Amino acid sequence: MLRHASLPVSLLVAFAATALYEWPRSPLPPVAAPAAAPAAAATAPDPQCATPAPADAGAAAHQRELQLPDGSYVPALNGAEGAPPLRLFWEAGRPWSPIVGVARSELGVDWYVHADGSRSTTEMKWRSDLGRLDALTRVAHPGDAPPPATRR
Repeated sequence: MLRHASLPVSLLVAFAATALYEWPRSPLPPVAAPAAAPAAAATAPDPQCATPAPADAGAAAHQRELQLPDGSYVPALNGAEGAPPLRLFWEAGRPWSPIVGVARSELGVDWYVHADGSRSTTEMKWRSDLGRLDALTRVAHPGDAPPPATRR
């Protein structure tokens, strides 16, 4: 039994030694500055090749911010980028409640605390269906505790 356990340990040590040996010992070489553009390139660009402007330049400016239902912006929490607006998740018919602070959960997730006791947050979560991280916005409103689940 001991002989079988030593094989994975040996492989792990060999892998670690190889990784340390192959680790770059010096920084990457500097990138050469681009050559000067020829004089003909100084003319106006071809209009058919011009890069189009972003569809919504305002959205790009607020990439790391969360839009509130009143139209204002606050920094997105937990490193989220491109979080959906909070108005999409704020309970319909519930009056907007301003943010009064930030609280951190036991799991290390930062939440905005609202005047009415609601909490909201933004996070980046892995979406296997998209094959990438995606921003999400969550809201929790105070209310009565749900009844306990019954066993079937």
